[in-house]
Amino acid sequence: MSQSLLHRYSEGPSTLAAPEEARPFLGALLSAAGCGVALLDRELRPVWVNATLAALSGLEPRAHVGRPLAELWPQVAQALSPLLARALSGEDVTDAPVRGVLAPAAGERYLRVGLSPALQGGALAGVALWVRDETERFLEEQRLRARESHMRSLADVACDGHFLHDNGIVMDANRAMSQLLGYASPSEMIGRHLVDYVAPEFRSQVGLVLSRGLEAPYEVVVLRRDGQRLPLEVLGRYVTWEGRQVRLVAVWDISSRKAAEELSANTEQFRHQMLGAVDAELRAPLQSLREGTRSCSGWTGWRNRSAPW
Repeated sequence: MSQSLLHRYSEGPSTLAAPEEARPFLGALLSAAGCGVALLDRELRPVWVNATLAALSGLEPRAHVGRPLAELWPQVAQALSPLLARALSGEDVTDAPVRGVLAPAAGERYLRVGLSPALQGGALAGVALWVRDETERFLEEQRLRARESHMRSLADVACDGHFLHDNGIVMDANRAMSQLLGYASPSEMIGRHLVDYVAPEFRSQVGLVLSRGLEAPYEVVVLRRDGQRLPLEVLGRYVTWEGRQVRLVAVWDISSRKAAEELSANTEQFRHQMLGAVDAELRAPLQSLREGTRSCSGWTGWRNRSAPW
């Protein structure tokens, strides 16, 4: 708060005020930012509070005037005490977190507090206090963190590894993902582009998926840290992480499936080759047998015709 907020320190004990004609404008100005504001005298008793702070306290603005903070807000006064002492010593305090109850009916609040020494004619006249209620934002962040934790728990049991990326830059990964690629910890992956892990012949395919934001499973071959090739099945979805849209990518190690498919294909190929070889080996004898059978049939017919009986 600037010195200009307090126009004069009027006569009388512990009275800090602005000219009567300026008070409506001052109140409107200090309420416009959506913060609770109070002007305190040197004994740290309110001489003026705005409507926002009065609503947080659950009291009329005039009910604050002249009362000790320990009486007004007993559950936050202790947390405010060292901050007020700093302001009285001439220090500006900004964005200090304070947690407690201002109005019993409203329950516990999560607040951001700022304090500044209020000077009049170069002398300390009191303290300007502002309070911003961040309870809803804090609770929403808690809910978001809970959803993210739940999402990761589900991903941990549903796939062999998962990671988050923003336009291809890895933001986070679970330990299973880093181990799958041969890294000691997820921190070694964070900040790198995911294409760095993809085999060269698959990079254009991955780039297409990224550019179009496709959400269908596909297969890709990645390179482990030791250079070993590893086939994976990949599925990406957009999720909210730390308040922004990123991609959650789940992967499954399909090396065993690929090995089984290769074995099956090799077995089938061997079967065809073996049957082809057997067919070639038996074709000539069978042909001779067929020809011999036809000859015998002809001789038997001639014998039957020439027999007198």
